[in-house]
Amino acid sequence: MARLHRKYKHEAFDPRIRALTLQFVKMRPWDRPDAETERLFRTWVHGACTVYQIPEPELVRIPVTVPSAEPTWGAYRENTIFLRRWSMISLFHQFRHHMQEHAEEHDRTDDPEDAQAWACSLFYVVAPRRFRRMARAGRIVGVSAEDLEPRGNRAHV
Repeated sequence: MARLHRKYKHEAFDPRIRALTLQFVKMRPWDRPDAETERLFRTWVHGACTVYQIPEPELVRIPVTVPSAEPTWGAYRENTIFLRRWSMISLFHQFRHHMQEHAEEHDRTDDPEDAQAWACSLFYVVAPRRFRRMARAGRIVGVSAEDLEPRGNRAHV
């Protein structure tokens, strides 16, 4: 696999986004009622937009019961982040699309894995133990338990 969580290193992230994200993780939004979780997600988006000096996107949660042609847990279109559930990785992923939309042309990338790599790397940088637990449980798209092993210890098939 691609080891997406290792693409962006600690230094690649503005210290303010690392601090904001660490605080977000410490608030444990996954353990809260929906209204509190939504408030924490909106607070993170507001803070991230302030850090990167970009317009704030709308944040819309689409219940999983609503049929969708998109098999993903989120999407980004027209300055709006759509989430099918409250997932930090999905939020970070869609926020990266928002960042790219507002980036200077020379700062944009054509890498189709960039948004997921940025999301995984940010989460890994601020909460490596939680990230590894989630990846081992198969809860992070694009990252397997094997990806967590040092390169020299990976089994060859």
